[in-house]
Amino acid sequence: MPKVSEQVQRRIAALDAEYIAQPKRPSRTIKRALVVIVVALIGITAISYAHRTTSDFVQLTLKQGPAAPKRQLSDAEAQAKWNAMWGSASTGLKRE
Repeated sequence: MPKVSEQVQRRIAALDAEYIAQPKRPSRTIKRALVVIVVALIGITAISYAHRTTSDFVQLTLKQGPAAPKRQLSDAEAQAKWNAMWGSASTGLKRE
């Protein structure tokens, strides 16, 4: 092993002491783990919100019950309904 001067040995010891005294930074794996946890929480929240909204919608539609089938209007009934709707919509368009 080569001999090193006393000055070099002191410098190495000083550098070692500085390195040991430095606070340790959190590693990148901890940061990545935190990011994964946050993304997972956001995903779980979104899924549960979507599930809750869907189930609420289903409950609302089920409470209303099945819709009664609409009866087909005869020609005369359809014409009367059309005339009534057209007359109420065009009242502002009539000239005096």
